[in-house]
Amino acid sequence: MSLLSALIVIVVAAAMPCLVPAQIEPNMAERDTGPKHLVITYQCPPASRVAFRDHMVRSGVRQFEQWKQAKVLKEYHVLFNWFVDGDTWDMLSLLDIGEYTNIDKWRQVERSSPGGLSPEGLALCRPAVTYAMDLLWRNTSGISRSNPGKSVFLMIPYEYYPASTLDEYAKYVTVYVIPQFDRWIRDNVLVSYRIYVNRFQTSRPWQALFVLEYRDTDSFGQREKEVDKVKAELQSDEAWKSWGDRKLKIRTEKQTAYADELVAR
Repeated sequence: MSLLSALIVIVVAAAMPCLVPAQIEPNMAERDTGPKHLVITYQCPPASRVAFRDHMVRSGVRQFEQWKQAKVLKEYHVLFNWFVDGDTWDMLSLLDIGEYTNIDKWRQVERSSPGGLSPEGLALCRPAVTYAMDLLWRNTSGISRSNPGKSVFLMIPYEYYPASTLDEYAKYVTVYVIPQFDRWIRDNVLVSYRIYVNRFQTSRPWQALFVLEYRDTDSFGQREKEVDKVKAELQSDEAWKSWGDRKLKIRTEKQTAYADELVAR
C-alpha cells in the first residue's frame, strides 16, 4: 500500500462513526453464584418528596458512598423519579455488591438501615420492594462519559412469559434489543445501558429491567426519532425482524419511569 493510500484509509476511518464493541451474548456467568445486584424501590407520600430528596442529597447518598469506600458496595446509583407516580416509585437504588459473599455485609446494613435509609430517611419515605438481580447485558459509550448532573435515566420494567423461559428471552434481547441499543450509543444518544433479570421472580411485578442512560435532556427528547431511525436501518436483517414481529408474544412492557441521578452536595 502506498503512503497516499494509507493516509486515505486513516482519514476515512477517522470520519466513520465510533462503534462501541457490542456484548453479543448475555453474561450468564452472573448466575453461577447468588445474585450480585440489588434493585430497591422506595415510595413516599407526595408531601414528603421535597424533604426526602433534600435529605438524600444532603446525607443519604453520602452514606451509600461510605459503604462503597468500606467495600460493602462495589458500585451504586441512586435515582429519583421526575414525577409523582403512584404506579411506580419515587426513588430507586441500583446496588452492585461485587462478589456474592458481600451479601452478608449488606444484610448487616439492613439490620440498622432498612433499604440503606437512616431513621431520618425512613420517617420521610419507605423501601417498597427489593429485587435480587443478575446483570446480563451492559455497554458504555466510548465517546460520552456519564454526567450525573445531566444524564437522564429511562427505566423500563418488563414481564416476560412464561417466566421460566429465560433462554428464549435472552435470545430475543440478544438478537432484537441489543443491536438497537448499541446503535443508540453509536449515535451518541445513549451513554450506557444495563439490562437486569430478576433472579427470584415469584409474585414479582416484573422480571427484567432496562436502565437506559441518555446523555442529557435534549438526547432524551430525540428518543422516538432515534428509535425510528435505527429500526429503519435494521429492517433488512431477517433475524432481527423475525424477533421483532414476535415481541408482543414474548414480553409486556410495564410502567416506565424517568429519573435523575442524585449526588451528594
